[in-house]
Amino acid sequence: MARAHDCVLQFPDDPMTRLLSEPHSSTWSVAMLLEMLAVSEECGSGRRTAYFTIALPVLRQSTSLTAAGDTASTAEQGLLSFDEYDQILVVLFGHNMDFSSRDGAVASSKLFLEFARDTFNIKSTTAITSGAPIIKDAATHSKQQDAPKVNDLTMAIRKKRKVQD
Repeated sequence: MARAHDCVLQFPDDPMTRLLSEPHSSTWSVAMLLEMLAVSEECGSGRRTAYFTIALPVLRQSTSLTAAGDTASTAEQGLLSFDEYDQILVVLFGHNMDFSSRDGAVASSKLFLEFARDTFNIKSTTAITSGAPIIKDAATHSKQQDAPKVNDLTMAIRKKRKVQD
């Protein structure tokens, strides 16, 4: 089982990074991290959030393994650079990708896969989507929500003063 510390990209001032900085999170799996994020104050405050994984095949091969200590450098060969991460984030957040419906998720996934094929020279990719969308149209949904009903459970006791003659 992969530890979240080892495989989750961490950015400054990010809810995942703050949660992973807690001492008790050092042994969490990715599934445990996502479960904890779902109920955290920052991510679980009534907003719907989706997490998805992008797994790219490693195309770079190690030249040789001469000693056991070389395994760390070999693993680093398969990692994306920060510039490549930036490119991915720009495409995901800056190109009107829409994952709020099944059709939008399929269309956006296809756009992302085209980007991945062109940018990272990936020969074969497929998009797998599962689950039904939670909100069909976020704009319509927010308009349909009624104002919250408030129950005033406080009791006020007022003592009237006697009118002085």
